[in-house]
Amino acid sequence: MTLNSNIILGLDPGLANAGWGIIELENGEARSLGYGSITTRSGEDFSLRLRKIYDEVIELINKYNPSEISVEKIFFARNTSSAIEVAQARGVLLVASGFAGADVYEYTPLEIKQALVGYGKASKAQVQYM
Repeated sequence: MTLNSNIILGLDPGLANAGWGIIELENGEARSLGYGSITTRSGEDFSLRLRKIYDEVIELINKYNPSEISVEKIFFARNTSSAIEVAQARGVLLVASGFAGADVYEYTPLEIKQALVGYGKASKAQVQYM
C-alpha cells in the first residue's frame, strides 16, 4: 500500500458510534475528503460489533491510504462499564491503525478542542462548526 503523505484519518472511539474524518493537506490548506460514523446495534453480539468497527476502519484505510492516523483518547468520569466497552472499541481502532503502516497519534479531547476551536472546553456544536 502506498501511503498518501498529505492524508490524515481522524478517529473518535465509540461502540455505538465511532466517528471518523479524512482530511487532505495541500499548500497549507486542509480540505475534507469525507466524514461519518461507524454504527453498531446494542442488541448485537459484542464481538461482532467490534469486528464491524475493525472492518470499516480497514476499508477507510484501504480507500484513502493515510500517512497519519489520529485516535482520540477517552475520558469517562462516571459510567465505568461503558468506559470499558468504549476502551475496547478504541483498542480495535488502534490495532487497525497499526496495520496501516501509518504514523498513529493519540490526543485527548481537550487537545483536539484546543487545536480546532482555540478553547479546550468547547462544546460539540463549536467543534462541529469548525
